[in-house]
Amino acid sequence: MDITIVSLSEDSICISINNADDYKLLLRIFQVNDKQEIFYVQIADKDFKSRLDILDSLDKRYRRLKANLNGIPNGTKYLVLPNYYEDSIELINLKNQVFKINNLEIDSSIMLIPDKIRQFSSKYWVRVYEGDGKAQSFGVVDKFDRVCRFCNRSMPDVSFAHKSHAITEALGNKSLICREECDECNERFSRTIEPHITNMHSFLLSFYCVKGKNGVKKVKGRNFKLSIDKSNETAGDIDTICIQYDGLINDSDDIKSIINNITLDTSSLTFIPQNVYKCFCKYVISVLDNKYLPNFQKTINWINEEPTRPIKLPPIYSYNNPDHLSGPTMLICIRKSDDYNSPYCIAVLTIVNKSYIYILPFSSQDKYRFVNPKKQDLFKRIVKQWLDHPGISLISLASPNRTYTSINLNGEVEQGCQLGKDYFIKKKKENQ
Repeated sequence: MDITIVSLSEDSICISINNADDYKLLLRIFQVNDKQEIFYVQIADKDFKSRLDILDSLDKRYRRLKANLNGIPNGTKYLVLPNYYEDSIELINLKNQVFKINNLEIDSSIMLIPDKIRQFSSKYWVRVYEGDGKAQSFGVVDKFDRVCRFCNRSMPDVSFAHKSHAITEALGNKSLICREECDECNERFSRTIEPHITNMHSFLLSFYCVKGKNGVKKVKGRNFKLSIDKSNETAGDIDTICIQYDGLINDSDDIKSIINNITLDTSSLTFIPQNVYKCFCKYVISVLDNKYLPNFQKTINWINEEPTRPIKLPPIYSYNNPDHLSGPTMLICIRKSDDYNSPYCIAVLTIVNKSYIYILPFSSQDKYRFVNPKKQDLFKRIVKQWLDHPGISLISLASPNRTYTSINLNGEVEQGCQLGKDYFIKKKKENQ
């Protein structure tokens, strides 16, 4: 039996009760009716907090539960619900109920999902994952019981000694960890597909100072190095873009002309678009509940394929956000019904300020692949219903061929920018 507790605490609490004896002990903690059914609404009063000592007689899992229940604000009302609630929209609605029964205004900070996406809660299970939020680990806790999601092997054939980030750490993910990715698969992905997504977004990650495993990454091309100098932040919240350029610069030109005439050689920053799509899908597989994984076995097989081959894939929609994030955010939607005109799984991944809406291909729960024009149009209509964004664009990440990372330095430069005041040119010292 599963129980979900929603309170004024930041996170909901989920309990899996393994046997009847444990359930009887829990009944002694909560208020119950004559039929020994737990009341929907409870109060975190002194009596409730004192009854939590009952949990000391159970295993470690329940001692962690005691700490979480003790964290419910004293004297406040909270909800105890049968079943496990994992849908973000349902949890937000329940959180709103908690605010109401405590006579509090709804906290706008919990309203993380756009209203238009909320409209699809009848059709899709929705969950949000934040790479810079509270630490979350996905999969079985005991290493000896783990099965790798990507190669289907377990100990002793493989090991689970290293921390596997559910979303590439270089994208700013510090919070989301996949327990069920073995060390061998983790090393292979870090060598084969993950460098492609970091190369594709290298300028964005550097420009917005996103911290990866080794801090903020510098962008290095054939004839330049680009980094951000934050030493002036205390003097007025100003960042300085530093470009070490090996080409010729005419000192007499103004800064706008200099920037427009710089040709950055990014031929060393290559990526294969289809490997980026594979990363997008790997991130979803890494955080999904195990009950969904059998529906994506063909997706996993495709992610594992080496080398990448020509294949038809669904289109991806992309748009820019006005604000940037220090870590990636991912929204996953799983279809609840057998409406095959809607993809079984749609995800929205945001990296810094760029969002991608994509389908997880090859699911056994999809009747169509959404690769022909008619089916692509169905997906387009869903996206347009969800997101009325003027800058949304259609992109393809199906190509198995290498392409160069694009870096666009053209931008608005304020008039009157002066050499020696607003920008500086430092020349390399010639060898004597």
